[in-house]
Amino acid sequence: MSSSLSINTMFTPTPTQADDLPPFRPIEIATRNEPSSVWGFKHWLIEVQLALANLNVFAVICHGIQRPTLDHPNYDNWLQWSRFIGDWLLCNVAERQATILQSFQPHLQLADDIYYRMGSLQFTEEDTIRRAEYTRLWFITRDRFDTLHGYLSAWGAQAMFYAQFDPAFNWFAATKMILGHIKEEMPDLHSFIDHQIRTGGTSCQQFQGHLTGILDALKKRT
Repeated sequence: MSSSLSINTMFTPTPTQADDLPPFRPIEIATRNEPSSVWGFKHWLIEVQLALANLNVFAVICHGIQRPTLDHPNYDNWLQWSRFIGDWLLCNVAERQATILQSFQPHLQLADDIYYRMGSLQFTEEDTIRRAEYTRLWFITRDRFDTLHGYLSAWGAQAMFYAQFDPAFNWFAATKMILGHIKEEMPDLHSFIDHQIRTGGTSCQQFQGHLTGILDALKKRT
């Protein structure tokens, strides 16, 4: 029985993108997000996935699923789907993104390759934005503001904005950095937070709360 099972397993065909595809026909792929911005592009890619899944042609953009060989009975149908969706992707993404993709590989045609490269481009653009926002955070310095409240409000707002798309943001370092600025004006709050830092055991979320507490205390003084 075990030998029979192993023989059947050996002859199980490898799944391909062409399996179970419906007959080709031009389709409408509905999306609402605008792919011209970094965050819009991210949500647009997800929308495309959902739309194609609802139309039973999601496999065509799956880079991890094998393409069919020429002798596959559904090869021609798959090729029509792949070229149609690939063309749609390049025509509906922002012109800047399409230009970047085609500069990497001028003869992009098939949907799985195009969608895969779009995903890689998304991470590249996100990383560029992340670096820019992080740099902007450290350019917010005390000497650029007339008041401590103005400085910490601007710095805190930028820190919280940056932390939205970087879960690894170090709230401990952020809190420690601004702690020295409140020592004279808020000695009690400074002593409390300084004690938390020195004794350890405080979570990332608690340090974020400390930063929020500093800002709230400053607001009450104005």
